[in-house]
Amino acid sequence: MVTFTFLRDDPLHSEITRNDNAAARYEVMTDRAVGGKKTVLRRAGQEIASVEWRSKERKTQVVFPGRHSTLNEFLKKGGFFSSVVREFKDPREHTCSWKRQMHHFILVDTVEVAIARHHRAHNGLFSNKRDMSLDVFDKGVDFADLILFTFILVEHLQRVAARHSANQAALTAAVAASAPPPPAC
Repeated sequence: MVTFTFLRDDPLHSEITRNDNAAARYEVMTDRAVGGKKTVLRRAGQEIASVEWRSKERKTQVVFPGRHSTLNEFLKKGGFFSSVVREFKDPREHTCSWKRQMHHFILVDTVEVAIARHHRAHNGLFSNKRDMSLDVFDKGVDFADLILFTFILVEHLQRVAARHSANQAALTAAVAASAPPPPAC
């Protein structure tokens, strides 16, 4: 098993350690680029993947060794009533699915065998989250970089969706609070 540990609770801006190889230090950085932002994943200083974010997901470009596609082609969305958040193809062209389980993600293959699991470390019962970790089980170790990259994307997209939902709820509450009372009968 390989464990990736994020040193910051931000999937787009963090250093990441790998428990089985101290020299394989990863870094995720996001900077402004022409037309949007660009996120780059590096291992030991070498770029291994990137995303050029655009205002629409279908225009966001993903580059991973051997692949250059839109975000929606690279990480397909799950069904509306499905627990699958996103799906991608592993190097052998098998489908891997990121699923949401409570406040965590789990990556499974087509027969629901776990490939990776995301979790957060806690300092104690009443303490705040300390860091994010991603455990990649033996079945996924040979494509651990791809799993890490897809996790970064999935975690970021879920945070954006959660912020959007919270903003919509706040806007709805504000509109309801400012509406005039109904006329008395």
